[in-house]
Amino acid sequence: MTSQSRGSRQGANQESPTGDPPIIIYDENNVYEGVEACTRSLVGKILTEKPIHMNNLQSALAGIWCNPRGFKVEEVKAKTFQFFFEKRWTLRASLMGVHGYS
Repeated sequence: MTSQSRGSRQGANQESPTGDPPIIIYDENNVYEGVEACTRSLVGKILTEKPIHMNNLQSALAGIWCNPRGFKVEEVKAKTFQFFFEKRWTLRASLMGVHGYS
């Protein structure tokens, strides 16, 4: 992804020195990969006062869902996580409680 505005690099929320909004150019393959990854993911917020350790959360959920292949967890913001699955059907099976398929 590149960000350009009249030859200078600008942040996505900043205007250029001339007042024009920045021009943001996305590589089509990066956009496709990002959209595809999101179709195989869930976003969830953990409601607790206690600290959450991402590695422990990933291990616990992988165990509950019988270690789906390619499963990973990313923290979006405090106590909000995105759970990625390798295949869409693995995501669906995990949501429906069907375990043992990866």
